[in-house]
Amino acid sequence: MNGSHGLSKWGASKHGPARGYARPPFERGNEIATKHGSYALVGLAPRAEELAAGLREVVPVASMADETAIALLALTLARVERATAALDRLDEIGDESGSALSAYTSSEAQKFDRLREDLRGWLRLARTLCSDLGLTPVSRAKLGLDIARAESEVGRLVDVGRAIVARRDGEAA
Repeated sequence: MNGSHGLSKWGASKHGPARGYARPPFERGNEIATKHGSYALVGLAPRAEELAAGLREVVPVASMADETAIALLALTLARVERATAALDRLDEIGDESGSALSAYTSSEAQKFDRLREDLRGWLRLARTLCSDLGLTPVSRAKLGLDIARAESEVGRLVDVGRAIVARRDGEAA
């Protein structure tokens, strides 16, 4: 430590000389700043990939073009899981204090207002993405109608093609 220059064995300090103590640098993979992990993309990635694998199996008529929506839905669902778990823990703390409202009224609970707001947004986004991917009853019904229309149009085009071939064969004879 070189107190006159505000340097420690870990590097320069913009705050001046050390106060007689030092902490080692954070090691790779530390989770010191993690509170609930709903915002931590690195921590969510493994769970999001698990969810995406499951979604790929259930998305009707999925193609590579759906991968972005599947990845977004998986990440959103992973965030919903983490946020819900954090809020459930907060509710448990409220239960222990004996007041059902303490999970919403205590000073500690107010720190989670942003998380509650974000959770509502993630739930809305998840619903939209599920609908976009044909994962809701209404969206599957619409998809079924679109497929039925497409099949009907393909059938009509096949008939037109056969008529053209028949005319061409008749003219060639």
